[in-house]
Amino acid sequence: MTDTAGGTDMLDVGALLHSTGPVSVVYADASGDQENPGRFAELRARGLAARLEDRGAPHADLETVERVLSTTTGAPSPVSRFLVVRDGAVLVDEVLSGDPVVPERVSFGPVPDVTPLLRHRPADVLFVVAEVQRDAATVSLRRTARVDALTEQHLEGRDDAVHKVPSGGWAHLRYQRHTEEVWRQNEADVAAQVEKLVAEHSPGFVVVAGDVRAVQKLHGELTEPAASLTSTVVANSAPEGSSNEALEAEIDRLIDSHVERERASALDLLRAGGPGSRTAASGVGEVVAALQQSQVEILLLGGPSDADATLLALDAAPWVATAPEEAFDATVIATVPADLALARAALLTDARVVFLTDDARPRDDDRLRAESYEAEGGGPEPADAERADVRTPAAVLRWATGPDTPA
Repeated sequence: MTDTAGGTDMLDVGALLHSTGPVSVVYADASGDQENPGRFAELRARGLAARLEDRGAPHADLETVERVLSTTTGAPSPVSRFLVVRDGAVLVDEVLSGDPVVPERVSFGPVPDVTPLLRHRPADVLFVVAEVQRDAATVSLRRTARVDALTEQHLEGRDDAVHKVPSGGWAHLRYQRHTEEVWRQNEADVAAQVEKLVAEHSPGFVVVAGDVRAVQKLHGELTEPAASLTSTVVANSAPEGSSNEALEAEIDRLIDSHVERERASALDLLRAGGPGSRTAASGVGEVVAALQQSQVEILLLGGPSDADATLLALDAAPWVATAPEEAFDATVIATVPADLALARAALLTDARVVFLTDDARPRDDDRLRAESYEAEGGGPEPADAERADVRTPAAVLRWATGPDTPA
């Protein structure tokens, strides 16, 4: 068995946000599907470095950004890149599958803009992929939106009975039994590696792909909890020149399903509280107040903030404020876009951040039913007419707010 590891481990965004030293941040398209990808990457890197220079980044950062981004990623297009540099040292270099999900970002300052990374990777989920043949397998630990594997193990099984096909009589039957036992043992070894990764990393799901018989045998060898996490794909991905389309399509489906479950769960919790609830907050003022008390369990954000929607980022708790007098003993380090300030405060207080697409914004279910009833000719019930849409930012709280103070 051979092991390889790629890139950094799970990115600790919180640790990055704790530091207040100025950093250079770039989020941009990094696809290499142009006619001359190397030359195109150099020109793109030069342009991004020039924009950083306009924002006051030091020469050491400019050199590093241009050097790193001038090199193609080698990943299949489309692909994006999120790069953070401080004093010429690379703090984060994430190659992300897919086109950029927000317009290109270039910034320099004490608060790194991590919102493009968070939006590109809406669910930071680990998952296991096992690509199996009858005499070999590759088992990898991956993360959503990450191009390369975090770890990868290549397992070579016994092949003394895989390629011979004798026929006829008792010898044939005995040989077939021997072959089946060799295949079973090979897949048992792979199953042990999959179960080890599941036990150590608690992945969101497991995908098994490859030779149809090997897939069946491996699935049969898996025990709980790995078995219930596993989805199978009959796609001969190992032979040279073969396609991984079926495997990648299944991975994309499972990631999308996981993201949608997380969004739906967050919306259900928010709706359970309802407008005016003591277990939910909505609007910038309420959400900031809850974040200042470390009360937010889940922060729900919509699209990127408008340029004039800003908040104050602080160097210590309570981390975010709408005005300097709310900073208490902390120091205001920057005025930043509201979505960045809120996401930063959420991550620094161990809250989960969920981004909603336009068609997933929370709306009260009863209000929707009332609108449908009204469209059919009926009138909304009084209670329904009084309910307003729940808009982002919104938050699910860890504990209920106390009762109003009597006048």
